[in-house]
Order: sequence, then structure tokens, then C-alpha cells
Amino acid sequence: MTCIMCQIKSLFSALAFLCFSCVIASYNVTDDIIFDFKWLGNSKQPGEKSDVVKIRTIIGEDYECVIPTLFHNIEEDEAKNSDPVDEETLLQPLFTEQPCNVRSEAYWSYELCHNRYIKQFHEEKKLEKNPPVQEFYLGHYYPDPKMKKERPSKDNPPKTVTLGEHSYPYYGINYVDGTLCDLNQEHRTATVMYICHESVTGQIVDVSEIRTCQYQMVFATKFLCSNPLYKQKRVHTNPISCHSKNSSPSKPSALVAMEAERKKFQSRSFTDLAAILSNAFKSKVKLIEVSIYCMCFTQYELVCLYGQVFIT
Repeated sequence: MTCIMCQIKSLFSALAFLCFSCVIASYNVTDDIIFDFKWLGNSKQPGEKSDVVKIRTIIGEDYECVIPTLFHNIEEDEAKNSDPVDEETLLQPLFTEQPCNVRSEAYWSYELCHNRYIKQFHEEKKLEKNPPVQEFYLGHYYPDPKMKKERPSKDNPPKTVTLGEHSYPYYGINYVDGTLCDLNQEHRTATVMYICHESVTGQIVDVSEIRTCQYQMVFATKFLCSNPLYKQKRVHTNPISCHSKNSSPSKPSALVAMEAERKKFQSRSFTDLAAILSNAFKSKVKLIEVSIYCMCFTQYELVCLYGQVFIT
């Protein structure tokens, strides 16, 4: 049996855990291999020369699945033989083109003026000429020419910030000496975390108070993407095309039921950077279902995790 067949049959043991009556021995499955099942009904049958796995559910549904050429997701090594441009140089066009950015939420609004200050404010929407404004400075930027900042490298990668289910490498700039905090009698401080996103010129995507009067602001911009250390890994999926046989439904009924339950109780919270960008950007985004991530837990059992990913 070929190595590919071993990997694929290991994957099918995961589906066996859900709805198939088959017993398959354990094989070496790694989490850098991602599979995407495509249930095509009986519209197309696999060719005679194709590698095929025949499966049957516990209620007698029959399928033939075509084996793909296996593709491992290997980390890209773009920075190995290059000296990436430093972050401040990459961000300079942003600072020139958009010196300040504003994000408005339900009550508070936030203004970031790059390398100057961060302000939190609320403006009463009244008919007065000069309505009262409630505002706080979350921090000011004071460069220290004597302090040499350690640059990230392949051996010392950037730190990451989590948005929803995804982690993004970021370049951080600290802001200090903000408005005095009533709760701890200390000046407010903040960190701006610049992350790479190819489709965004510059936008505040998240603001949170991580400790009392200490804030973090996530800012997405395409200008940082020229440094490969800040790009996310590209993910390749291995498609497995399954065709129903003997008048079986296009997709196993137990799998359909499981997916319905998952959608029924699916969280409405944001799961990706694209989901928390503005509506203008959302219109450029397509939501696709993926791919089954399989990890071996016991000799005969695999657990498959379904997820979602945004692509532009």
C-alpha cells in the first residue's frame, strides 16, 4: 500500500468514528496535512486508473472516494536568504498617507495618530453648536534614540496576537503617559500592534483593555506585508472527491446531521480578522467551508475539526 493510501485511509478512520462501519489500523498522520471532502453525488465516477477507497456507512450507504496526490503544508522560508526591510521603513508610507485613523464603536471612539498619540472619546450627539466631549488620552509616543529595539528574525520571530481563532504576527509600538487613571492613580498606557493584511491600507480592527487602564490596539495594514515574517502561512488543502453508489445520498446522512447541529449551535462571535473589519471590506471577502484537520489521538480513532476561513 502506498504512503498516500495509508494517509487517506487513516483519514477515513476519522469518518468511521462518525458514521462508517469500518475498522482501519493506525497510520502516521501529521497535522500539517489538510484534507477537504467534496461530496459529488453520482454525477461523476472515478476513472479506472484512479486510486479509490470504497466505504460504507452503518446504514448501508455506499461511496467511492478518489485519492489525491498528497501535499504537505511546509512553512515558507521566504526570509531565509534575505534581509527584510525594517518595520519603521515599511510603515512610513502609511504614516504619511494616513497620519491618523479613527474607529467608532457603540459608545466610545478611538483616534490613533501614528507615532503621536492615542485618544479615546465620546461626543454627545446634540443640536448644540459645541456639544460636550468626554475624552482620555491612552498614551503618547516618546521615541528613545538611545534604546535599540531588537528586530525580529527567522530565529526570533515576531510575537503574535489572537483575533478570533487565528494568530497574527505583529510589530508593536508602545504609548505611555496617558490621562491619569482614577482606578489606580497611574497614567494610561497602550500598545499598537501592527499586523499584515494585503487588502487593507490601514485600519484599526480591535481595541481592548487588557488590564486596568492598559490597552492594546490592533491595526491592520498592507504596508507591513513586504516583510515575510509578518505574513501568515499559506494553507493548501488536499481534495478528496467522493461519489455516491447504489442510489445512496450525495453525502452520508449522519454527516449531514452532524453538520446541521454544528451550524445550529455555531457561535456568532467573530472568528477571523476579515469578520471584524468594516462592511466596506467585508464585501470583498468570500466565506468558504474547509477542510478537515485530523489529529491522531488513539490507535483507531481520529478526531476531525471543521472550521471556516476567509479568503479575499
